[in-house]
Amino acid sequence: MSKGGRPFGSKTRPQIRQFMNDDDIRDIMAVAINKAKKGDVIMAKFLLEQNFGKAPQPVIGEDGNILQVIVKPYESGDKDNKSA
Repeated sequence: MSKGGRPFGSKTRPQIRQFMNDDDIRDIMAVAINKAKKGDVIMAKFLLEQNFGKAPQPVIGEDGNILQVIVKPYESGDKDNKSA
């Protein structure tokens, strides 16, 4: 007896885009853009993140400072490179 939904173990999910035509998408986007223009901060943030990506977040260490990762090329005989 099936409970509906995806079969157990399936790796792909149907995308909403498969159930909409171009007119549906235009209508939904018009509503979303109007909400953002009228001051809906959450909708504005969502639309901006969809178009430009999420702003990078700093990684904070235990001391409260931003962690820095320094990457340099390995050179044979480099005394500072202990992973070789």
